[in-house]
Amino acid sequence: MNDLVRRGSKGLLRDINNSRVLQVIQARAPISRAEIAKVAELPPPTVTAIVNDFLRAGLVRETDLVREAVDGASTLGRRPIMLTLNEGLGFTVGVKLRQDGLTVAVTDLGGSLVHHSDQTLPASTPEEALHQVANHVRDALKLSRVHRSAVLGLGIGMPGLIQHVTGICRYSSLLGWRNVNVKHQLELLLEMPVYVDNDVNMLTAAEIAYGAGRETSEFLTVTIGRGIGLGIVLRGEIYRGAFGGAGEFGHTKTDSDLVCECGATGCLEAVASEEGICNQTVLVKGVPSITIEEAIELARNGDVQVEEIFKQAGRALGRGIGNLLNLFNPELVIVTGEGTRAGPLLLDPMRQAIHAAVFGDLGADSRIVIQQWGDEAWARGAASIVIHEMLKPPIYESRAMSPLAHLLNRGTRPAVP
Repeated sequence: MNDLVRRGSKGLLRDINNSRVLQVIQARAPISRAEIAKVAELPPPTVTAIVNDFLRAGLVRETDLVREAVDGASTLGRRPIMLTLNEGLGFTVGVKLRQDGLTVAVTDLGGSLVHHSDQTLPASTPEEALHQVANHVRDALKLSRVHRSAVLGLGIGMPGLIQHVTGICRYSSLLGWRNVNVKHQLELLLEMPVYVDNDVNMLTAAEIAYGAGRETSEFLTVTIGRGIGLGIVLRGEIYRGAFGGAGEFGHTKTDSDLVCECGATGCLEAVASEEGICNQTVLVKGVPSITIEEAIELARNGDVQVEEIFKQAGRALGRGIGNLLNLFNPELVIVTGEGTRAGPLLLDPMRQAIHAAVFGDLGADSRIVIQQWGDEAWARGAASIVIHEMLKPPIYESRAMSPLAHLLNRGTRPAVP
């Protein structure tokens, strides 16, 4: 599905400038008007007019906070008035859907957690599951003491092939869903904007807004856990592919003959995901089942067979990441997810394999960052997709009011009753 680009007009230019100024404030606050004009490359009078609109709406506030001078720069003279985001003006809700449950997070505009909870999700039809999701969102808002009118939107992160624009889950092997219109059903149930995306893209949105991706416009997020996923950021925007399926890194092929949960043979997930490692451990140890924590404990205690499973998983993952470096040549690769808890067992052979797989000096300038995240962070990432939508330039036609336009039109109504 292709978005229609807005025609050039004063309104489009105004909206793009609004978005750019807010991006700069969100990323660099506290910041002065003069600094905003310099970073955003906008005339100072334009920045002043936009900031005045933001102040009237309560979106930003003036503060006495100052950042330390950069590179020892002089601070002589009158200290400028600094601006920062009014984090309590609005809130976002994020939901991370898992095979056996969900995590709900409520965050303010700065991405700080107001509330989070983990819930079970009994096996049911997609329609029944979405009714349960709506009920858990209502409960989270009550416990957070956040009125629904203060919520800018709900982000739903889920595994599988997701059409972000339409909010349709085309296929999720982990959930067993096919062609489910998640966005439409939840907007009817909750009466708020809903943004649906692959869960790794949601986590990537959090990196853009609050994490290691704030300082670069070209990076990759590789997640290891129940599955293996990939978030791709090109020129500051999440790349989803023509049909929403970009980033299925876990289903790229290796030389393994292991069968993946998707039914195919040789998928990277079958070798290097936590589920894949557990399945291999069950086979070599002859036990009915095993948890990833138990597998890690066996390897750390010197079980050579299980230790070799982790090494093979790390090497396969590293070769895959090396191929990504060859394809994208990114500035940064963030490796995150629950699978990082295996530590050196997995990550040391991964690093060695990355260097062996990269062509020439392509990986010399790329940074590899390891971050440990849990389900709470996944849900926070889902909430941050609303902030991501608010910050990105509004160059496409949309029937719905953007989160930023909603805040500016709403004025200064209190967010929490």
